[in-house]
Amino acid sequence: MPKVYRVNNKLAIYLPNEVVSELGIIDGEEVDFLKYKDKYFIFAKKSDIADSILSKREPTQQSAKANEGKQISPAELAILKKLDTLRYSQRTKSRVNDMLDQGEKATLQALLKKRYISLFKKGSDPEPLYGIEKEIYNAFLMRKNVMAQKGKAAPQAFQASRTKFDYAASAQAASATDSEAIELLQKQGFIVLSSETEAANVSAALEDSIHHGLILGTRAFNKKFYVVTRGYITKNTSAILNIIRQKSMNVKDIANEAGLEEDGVRAILYILAENGEATELRKDIFKSAE
Repeated sequence: MPKVYRVNNKLAIYLPNEVVSELGIIDGEEVDFLKYKDKYFIFAKKSDIADSILSKREPTQQSAKANEGKQISPAELAILKKLDTLRYSQRTKSRVNDMLDQGEKATLQALLKKRYISLFKKGSDPEPLYGIEKEIYNAFLMRKNVMAQKGKAAPQAFQASRTKFDYAASAQAASATDSEAIELLQKQGFIVLSSETEAANVSAALEDSIHHGLILGTRAFNKKFYVVTRGYITKNTSAILNIIRQKSMNVKDIANEAGLEEDGVRAILYILAENGEATELRKDIFKSAE
């Protein structure tokens, strides 16, 4: 059982092995406590907190019902999303392992242990492939199927909204550095954040707009966080998809052809990949999923 100890005039807590394994904590990991209510705090890795806020979505009725019987952490969901961005034939054991850092590999093993994913080899496949269990896919990665059933209508987060986001109020509530990031987001429609701390702070300031789908964000394989306004996505998505509908292209060429900034295009493509509308064939090479 966990106990609190005094070490060098400070209090420290011993974490059980199962907690360390479940959260994928490694030596030197940054963690944080979030106040839940009086006398209750949530303990989590800073990276998981940022991922949870940035990937916040309104749950569908179907996924909410499925979630009653299954539990999944933000870190586990992030791994599932990474697997889902790969074509089935590309989900080889070696390729997936090369994509993940040490903490993510621990999370991958936790998913295997829970049997939320499986690793198997069939036919003439040269090496084992990772598969996502159907129940887990339907519960947590159902956005693709919902879009298909609606005749590939734009995701809810991309549709027009009457709600307006008060950038000034959010910037005022944030620190000076975070305020600059929010102002830049308003000016150019996207920002790129390099650290988990920046992402967590900016996400907290933008929480209401994220909840209403006015701001979207994702964490990329390069460990950077891309935050985009819905207006920027809505304005530029069609042009980007038209460019990569017939052939795959790298981000730089897509940006040149679309007349947009490279990081802005990259941000949109990452979010389109999460929603199943684009596929990253290899690093910075994208093609429409249609």
